[in-house]
Amino acid sequence: MRVPAWRSLALAVLAVVAVATATWIGHLEPAPATGDAPVDAFSAARARAVEERVLGDGRPHPVGTDANRAVRDRVIAELARAGLAATVQREVGCGRGGACAWVENVVAHVEGTERGPSVLLSAHYDGVGAGPGASDDGAGVAAVIEVARAIGAGARPRNTIVLLVDDGEERGLLGAEAFARAHPLARDVAFAVNLEARGSHGPSTIFETGGDDAWLLGIARRALARPVTSSLLYEVYRRLPNDTDFSVLRDRLGVRGFNLAYSRRVGQYHTPRDDLAHASLGSLQHHGDQALALVRALAAADLASAPRGDAAWFDLFGRAIVVYPLGASGPIAAVALAILAAAFARRRADLRPRGIVLGAIFVPAAVASAAVIAHGAGRVLVAAGAIPAPFVARPLAAEVALALVGFAAVAGLALALRGLADAESAAIGLALGFGAIACVLAVLAPRVAYLALVPALAGGVAAHAPTSDRFRGVRLGAVPVACGVAISPLLLDLGAGIGLAVPAAQGAVAALFACGFAPVLGIDRAVARAASIALSIGAICALGRAASTPPFDEDAPQRVNLVRVEDATSREAKWAVDAAWGRVAWGAPSAALVAALGPAARVEPRAPWDPGTWIAVPARPLGAAPPELTVASVDARRVAGRVRSARGATSLRLYAPPGTPIAALRLEGAARAQSAGAGWRTWSFEGVPPEGIAIEVDRAGPGALTIVLEDRLYGLASDGGALDLGRGRAAAPTQDGDLDVVRRTLTID
Repeated sequence: MRVPAWRSLALAVLAVVAVATATWIGHLEPAPATGDAPVDAFSAARARAVEERVLGDGRPHPVGTDANRAVRDRVIAELARAGLAATVQREVGCGRGGACAWVENVVAHVEGTERGPSVLLSAHYDGVGAGPGASDDGAGVAAVIEVARAIGAGARPRNTIVLLVDDGEERGLLGAEAFARAHPLARDVAFAVNLEARGSHGPSTIFETGGDDAWLLGIARRALARPVTSSLLYEVYRRLPNDTDFSVLRDRLGVRGFNLAYSRRVGQYHTPRDDLAHASLGSLQHHGDQALALVRALAAADLASAPRGDAAWFDLFGRAIVVYPLGASGPIAAVALAILAAAFARRRADLRPRGIVLGAIFVPAAVASAAVIAHGAGRVLVAAGAIPAPFVARPLAAEVALALVGFAAVAGLALALRGLADAESAAIGLALGFGAIACVLAVLAPRVAYLALVPALAGGVAAHAPTSDRFRGVRLGAVPVACGVAISPLLLDLGAGIGLAVPAAQGAVAALFACGFAPVLGIDRAVARAASIALSIGAICALGRAASTPPFDEDAPQRVNLVRVEDATSREAKWAVDAAWGRVAWGAPSAALVAALGPAARVEPRAPWDPGTWIAVPARPLGAAPPELTVASVDARRVAGRVRSARGATSLRLYAPPGTPIAALRLEGAARAQSAGAGWRTWSFEGVPPEGIAIEVDRAGPGALTIVLEDRLYGLASDGGALDLGRGRAAAPTQDGDLDVVRRTLTID
């Protein structure tokens, strides 16, 4: 007896929902361990107590500030409590973005029983000027200390374990650069585990390995009880302009290993809401469990003979890792196509070539149409003010809407093709389409090919099931279930990674996930029509809900900095409102802020070297002492002296206008010029001591040297109270936070 269409569809949906639910549960944060957990295990309760002591009063602690030094001292004390004697490496570190600083890295180690390559466990203790840095990276620091304590409770490891709690990461990976360049322990580091955070919740995810990772993934597969990872994450991350301390270790030392971070609720990242009250204990537990297991496994391995070779991988429901050699992506795709060809040869009598062709082109057609419609839906949400920034406070309605757009595109396309292809032929064609995509990905992006390989293989194997009606559910349900296994992690976690920055991508991924249902939908026109109508109505309702949802709230605020700039040369001052997430328009982020600015406020460029805009209003100069340049020597080739902040600011920046004859400029012996806008060049130095820092300028030719010298104090200036009140509770500082800036223009003949 033939199974009714609605029952086939219901069974397929239930199977895929079960798979997606298992993935969702597997990607949840684990329950935190209590303080009485075994001494050799990681305990989030113990680590949180460490973090509370390290962060102290929760003041922001950028590199070079008094608060930063206080955190450094507390890190040393906590390592001593864990039984480790730490040393401080004080160096000038310079980053790729041009910033330099005096950094103070805290370094300790557990001596191994054998000489040879060592394992590094790292996190950074500095933060941004806007917030306490509880998740980024106080959680990482606390995890390093708790891992060190747990390792110390057992036998000595085979390989030496180096613990690096570095400084200046937020300014451009400065501490990691100084460690890799100048610390004696860096020479033997071959593998590393780095802990980061880009939000306040979520599972601790392995998103980078450094390449040559087949052996490493074997280590992770055996060591981790709850792995969350995929080579897709690594492939995407390596193509982005993002870096962590692991980037420096990888590039300067050739280190391989594991870069881990959690990234949900990114709206709290680099704001005052990155505090202990918003930080997840479950994320801290997962962070520590992953780090402890990986460091122990690496510390016990034969690192000197670790083989090379790349892999592709993905986790299975957060409980296991599927790993295969990267070079096998193409052969596996070929095997899947061969299996499908054999099935077609065996079942040629009951299959229709037209149905197979339509099934094969269904995947790209559905994904493309979903991307176009989702892009349009995203534009509607942007126009409605619901997506003024990639990450909003309550993204669920928008994410559901974009997913339903993808599902509706699949259902609508299946309805349009109804009658042109029978379900059995379309199912084999669909698997064939996934196989063809897998072949293309095997060449262009082999780490991503598993997204298509798994459905292609499942469809090929299922096509060989008995042709009786009893096994029809297997033949039609294999591909949707396989899509659930391979693609549901991406569908569930894409929002945490990119937010709502690319609505087309979210619609396309949803369509890719749902494509497997096309043959089932094609069984019955009424079922396909009902599914298409229901999903379309659901998408419209979700879009309406998203459009009416405020994009920011107190827990996930709009990012608005208040900056006071005083020019000691022109004796002018201004207040500026700078919105990093969501353009500040008249009436936003709050009417009170616009009222506080007054009628003289206008949109203007931030500075001659910065083409970005903000809203500014003239202010009364306070006569703050400007930064100073004391010239010690000057001749036709070089100028030498010291620059300092007369008011104790620890952040200095220098700007040279176009045409200034400067061949090189060194601060504390470091020369890292960065291009600014409109032909300007800039140099920056953090952690400036009260006595200032040495400066040397090499002339590129005759002529006067014009330099704009600027110092920055973190925090709201003294006369900014009304603006702070006007900013409201749904807006908060971000990155450097509110600033009090004083600059002057100097000319050296």
